[in-house]
Amino acid sequence: MKGLAEASLDELFQQAIQSLDQESPLVKDESEQIQSSSLLPSIKLESGLSAKDKKKQSEVTDLAASHNKGIKTARDLVAKKPSLNERRKEKEKTIGSKWFGMKRPDHISDNVKRDLHLLKLRNVLDPKRFYKKGVDHKRAEIPKYFEIGTIVQGNAEFYSSRIPRKQVKSTFAEEILASRDSVKYLKRRFNEIQTSNQKNGRKNYKNAQKLRNKKK
Repeated sequence: MKGLAEASLDELFQQAIQSLDQESPLVKDESEQIQSSSLLPSIKLESGLSAKDKKKQSEVTDLAASHNKGIKTARDLVAKKPSLNERRKEKEKTIGSKWFGMKRPDHISDNVKRDLHLLKLRNVLDPKRFYKKGVDHKRAEIPKYFEIGTIVQGNAEFYSSRIPRKQVKSTFAEEILASRDSVKYLKRRFNEIQTSNQKNGRKNYKNAQKLRNKKK
């Protein structure tokens, strides 16, 4: 009985080994399929694409290549350092940090030039105010750095110090011409200067005649 039991056990073991050998190629095939399916997204199957799809794909690749051309690497940034002249020009665009980076204007219109000239003559325009003596108006040059701002009045000053909209002008010259007092004062000063020049002219003419008569 013992021999029969051992023989039957051996047969059972052999059958189990055979069945495992038959199942192992199936498992291998499944693992290979899983690996191949994981690699499928990275493979370009151009053979199955139509002509329209291929054209779209080429356009996308060209667009990506042109986009990558504009991207600068760290090596490009380090290699291209600005020259001394470029740094000087960049520095001259503003007056500096002490003046809060006031910029140099690119273009100056005639109205702005006129307003700057009137600022130089502010001592003459208002006789009741005394300003610090500036540069001679005959030699006055336009400043390199300046900015023009707009005064924004608060809501609390609506009735106390608000300028009516009709009186607001775009330039200094328009404001002066709109003010009657300033125009009257300027006319009076002009007439005084003209009369003094005429008197001096007559005196000089008489002195010149006297000198001529003496020479004769």
